Amino acid sequence: MFQYLQIFYRPGLYIEAALTEAKTHTLALRVAFLFSALQSIPIIMSTALLGSESGAEEISSGGFIPLKVIIGGILGLGVFYIFSLALKTFGRWFGATVEAKEVRTGLGIGLIPWTVLFLVFFVSMAVVDPRLIINQFFPVFFVGFIYGFTILLIALSKTLKIGFLKTFLLFIIAYATTFFPLLTLVRLYFGA
Repeated sequence: MFQYLQIFYRPGLYIEAALTEAKTHTLALRVAFLFSALQSIPIIMSTALLGSESGAEEISSGGFIPLKVIIGGILGLGVFYIFSLALKTFGRWFGATVEAKEVRTGLGIGLIPWTVLFLVFFVSMAVVDPRLIINQFFPVFFVGFIYGFTILLIALSKTLKIGFLKTFLLFIIAYATTFFPLLTLVRLYFGA
């Protein structure tokens, strides 16, 4: 269990070692599911609060929120697969020749710091006054966000076996071609 903490202080060496293990792909998919489920919590809570009185009753009684979080994790896992496919496809432009499974593994392992960060953030928002977290601890979470992004880029760079700048450009291209069309479809569907 503690071997996975190496992603925080030795990300490059850990990713190179993790890509050789078969069970790491399963861990990467679990991390991607958990990350997606965590990201769906604020969306679900805001839509439940914006609804009528039934939304407030749904939050207080538990309702279907756990099911919606699981569905959010499953949908996020689908986006994870699409994003990793975009990274593999566009990675060829920059000289990366890896399998899709390796890209998913590197991307999922690279999401561990962000998953931990968002878990700590949401738990602290639930336990402590949210204004205190936003006003006092915003710099800490912002530094954690940048640190997590750096680890994600290091993990992808080691996975794709290309330079850091190429990895950053590849990430931007894959993000633009994956998430902007998906966000447009979501906005069209929900009429926002």
